[in-house]
Amino acid sequence: MKVPVEAERQAPLPRVVHIVPYDAVGGVEAAAASCPGGRYPGFSFGRLYLVSRGTQPPAESVEHGPGLSESDPRAYAIALKTLWKVRPRLLIASLWRSCVVLLGYKLLQPGIQAVTFLHSACDVHWLDKALNRLAMRWSAEVWTDSLATLEARVPAALRHRARVISMMIDRQPEPDWKSPEPTFIFWGRLSREKDLSRALRLFAQFHGRFPAAVFHLVGPDAGDRESLSREAVRLGVASRIVFHGSMDQPRIFRLARTCSFYLQTSRREGMAMSVLEAMQLGLVPVVTPVGEITRYCRDGENGILIGDDAVTVERVGRLLADHQQYRMMANRAWSTWQDQSLYREDVIAGCTRLLEARQADQS
Repeated sequence: MKVPVEAERQAPLPRVVHIVPYDAVGGVEAAAASCPGGRYPGFSFGRLYLVSRGTQPPAESVEHGPGLSESDPRAYAIALKTLWKVRPRLLIASLWRSCVVLLGYKLLQPGIQAVTFLHSACDVHWLDKALNRLAMRWSAEVWTDSLATLEARVPAALRHRARVISMMIDRQPEPDWKSPEPTFIFWGRLSREKDLSRALRLFAQFHGRFPAAVFHLVGPDAGDRESLSREAVRLGVASRIVFHGSMDQPRIFRLARTCSFYLQTSRREGMAMSVLEAMQLGLVPVVTPVGEITRYCRDGENGILIGDDAVTVERVGRLLADHQQYRMMANRAWSTWQDQSLYREDVIAGCTRLLEARQADQS
């Protein structure tokens, strides 16, 4: 793991390494990147990416396997070799592919402290479930992105080790309030689990009532882009749907500030970071009640939970007609997050707690 030159001249510190499968567009990756690497009181911190997705890794991180697939065994062998050289004291694994490395290194160094970090309230497949369950049993703590994820995936016998980590990356200033318009936005991977075809059908109903309505879809294609384009044509709203592809966060936020509603119809979620971010920007979320969304998005108070599509369209229409009510809901959405801790604060505090506990046990 790369450490700044000035840090190398100082006394060596225990090292913490956070393993992430790759540096790409997504909530897990964005949160991980928001926690700066380098020296902290009592330890040094860095990230290890299993493979490259063509991005430039931060200076304090190690990225492996340019041109390799995340399914290539060589990527895992290189990661283990790197960890053997680095000799971390604490290892954090996000997502099931990282659990392969955590479990492998645990076999090589049984005394290492480990953390399994869960980022979704649902198992993706049997391998995801099996590897995370095994990693949890070998971990000093289990971190989750939300209480919904903790309750859904952490076995009862291990919940005394589990902690929720904030997934909020930054605090956003109070928005410049404006009159609502029928402008909708979504950002995230264009994948089947987001069920964006339903979002398009819902938008088509909005468009039927508000012909000026626009729906911006931001994010990389994760297998659903072509079918969504066909669906937009079938619904007769292709001219009102804008596919932007991948964008960095500043560009997403600039675009989002021109919109009034965040529209997401996911079938499953953990924390749903994009919903959190949209609320911080003062958008009113129109979202399905899945995962942690049901706890922080209070229907009719700081957002709209989608039930019957026709009723949802009617409720949005009422907000567009009542500017004061829209502003009250948007303001509550923004204020929901003002007193929350940040991801990097919770992660660094968690690392400090675990390392200090280990030191106390050994003294």
